[in-house]
Amino acid sequence: MEKHEASTGQKILDYVTAALRSGEIRPGDRIIPKNIAERVGTSLIPVREALYQFVGREMVIERHREGFYAAPLNADILQSLYREHAKIIDSCVEFWRPPIQRVGLLRDPWELFAVIATQSQCPALIGVQRYLAGRLLVARLHETDRATAGELAAALTVATRDGDTAGIRKESDRFHQRCIEESSAITRKMSQS
Repeated sequence: MEKHEASTGQKILDYVTAALRSGEIRPGDRIIPKNIAERVGTSLIPVREALYQFVGREMVIERHREGFYAAPLNADILQSLYREHAKIIDSCVEFWRPPIQRVGLLRDPWELFAVIATQSQCPALIGVQRYLAGRLLVARLHETDRATAGELAAALTVATRDGDTAGIRKESDRFHQRCIEESSAITRKMSQS
C-alpha cells in the first residue's frame, strides 16, 4: 500500500500548529506568509488560505492592511477559556455513551480531553472542545511541568478507560483549576519564550 504525502495545505496547517504550540509563534506575533511559504516550499496563495482557516478558529487574526497575527492572549482571556473548556468536558461526560473506547496511556491531557469529547458522540460538544483546545494551543507548553502533566494524564487515562465519570470530572477539574490559578504565570512565560 502506498503512503500518500500530506497535501500542501495540510503541511502548512501542521507547520503553523507546531509553531504556535512550540512558542515559535507567540500570542500577538506577526505571521509573515512569505516566510511560511519558503519553509514549506510553496507559494503564498495556499499559505493565505491556510491562515484564513486559523482566522476562522480565532487562533490567528487578520488586521486590514497589516497582515496576520497570532491571536493575543492575556490572563483574563486564558482564565475564561479554561473555565469554558472545563464546562465543555463536564458536558461531554454528561453525554458519555458506551462502548468506552480502548484508551492506552496518553501523556498529554489534551489528547484525553479529545477522546472524552468524542465519547460524548455530540457533534456540537466535539466542535466546541476542538475550538477551545485550539485557542489554548499556545498555552500548552507553559501549563504545568511535565511530571504534573504526566501524573494527570495517567489519572485521566485510568478514569477514561474505566468509564469512571466521577474520576474524569475530578481530574479535569483539578487540571483546569490549576491552569486558571496559573494563568498569569502562563501568560508571562508565553511572552518570555
